[in-house]
Amino acid sequence: MAFIRKRGHYWHIYWYADGKVHSRSTKTHNKLLAEKIRRKIEDDLSARRFQIENIDNAILLFDFFKEVLEHRKTNISPRTYELDQDAILSFKNFTGNVPLRSIDVKRIEEYKTHLFKNRKETTVNIKFRHLRSLFSSAVKYKYIISNPFKESSELPTPKKLPAYITKEKADELLNYIRDFNIHTPVMIALYTGARISEICRLEWEDIDLKNKTVILDGKGRKERRVPIPEILRKYLLFIRSDTKYVLYGTRDRREITREFRKYADECDIKQTFHNLRDTYASWLVQKGVSLQVVQKLLGHENIRTTMIYAHLAPNNLEDAVAKLV
Repeated sequence: MAFIRKRGHYWHIYWYADGKVHSRSTKTHNKLLAEKIRRKIEDDLSARRFQIENIDNAILLFDFFKEVLEHRKTNISPRTYELDQDAILSFKNFTGNVPLRSIDVKRIEEYKTHLFKNRKETTVNIKFRHLRSLFSSAVKYKYIISNPFKESSELPTPKKLPAYITKEKADELLNYIRDFNIHTPVMIALYTGARISEICRLEWEDIDLKNKTVILDGKGRKERRVPIPEILRKYLLFIRSDTKYVLYGTRDRREITREFRKYADECDIKQTFHNLRDTYASWLVQKGVSLQVVQKLLGHENIRTTMIYAHLAPNNLEDAVAKLV
């Protein structure tokens, strides 16, 4: 049984184990947070997985990250692995090489506050989700009893309507881009809704120009077959080569998105490369394509993700009411 008591500015936790009374500062003024830490210590003690007083002998954070990355490398997509590395580097720079078991909710909240000073909510949340997944592995490895990230939550994000490019602006951009290695991914994104990571992995053997289809290797290595419109089929016939990958130059997604941004700025287009995917979906919905079909084309697991395009459906409310007549 553990209990808390206020000593000076902070709440302290006391518990009895191995014939001795042990104590630990929670380093917080918040009683509710101190109670959470107390309950975690009680869980750890009851499971007898490790002793709090021996925390300095537990696995260090950097060693755990090295181990879990090695295990995950062959089981996740290159993009997910890259995001794992980004999240790890950010967290390591903030915490230093501390014992893995010392990471608690308070430290995580401090980390989120630190990131939010110069990053957007979405960026903070991406890193948070990847760290939460990594710490779930720590639970599986029995290094910790519970995942402290599951006791925290993502930052609330403002709901924004999808940004898309008009057909006229898209044509202007395509006519302006002089580099084929930027022009090609823009064409593919606009007319298939492919993500930049999917385009960088795209091989010629994935494209069936006769039947006008392309197989995209999506998130979680889930493949989806997407029809190719005639304008893209003719374009791909024109650039067809005997190389393995469709992109014959750089396949570095960061370089492509950076170069795209330069051309977009020169055409007074404020959208990012990812907004080309939004543009594809928006054009379809504006033409009356159902959200269920758009969901399949984009590879969304949940229809709620696709619902952000619902406001673009032409006369959808009027058409629904008209069916009652």
